[in-house]
Amino acid sequence: MKGNGVVTNMGSSLGLVGGANSAAYCAAKGGIINFTKAAAVDLAPGVRVNAICPGAIDTNMPRGVVAAMDPAVHDAAWKGLEALHLVGRVGQVEEVVAVAAFLAGDSASFINGAAIPVDGGWTAQ
Repeated sequence: MKGNGVVTNMGSSLGLVGGANSAAYCAAKGGIINFTKAAAVDLAPGVRVNAICPGAIDTNMPRGVVAAMDPAVHDAAWKGLEALHLVGRVGQVEEVVAVAAFLAGDSASFINGAAIPVDGGWTAQ
């Protein structure tokens, strides 16, 4: 059955490239990206399906990883995370939300089956 609408899946930059000690996570997020592409084919032309692939976003996930480390390395670990991104910082939730809102709107009507990095340039390296 075909309808009209937009589906936006949440992938990860680690679904686009591999990462150390992250095989299961990379596989899961890579699966979301390929699911997105297959669903875009199956549901076209009425439904557009895309994926957002964030890099490190300032949320509980990276904050928790850093918090679990020795407190003596917290600042260095966060600075190291920032340095992974070409823009020199981690992303903000609002930046991911802005891409999701764009994808849901008419301005993105020609975008379908895409995996869009929102990663400060991390996967460009």
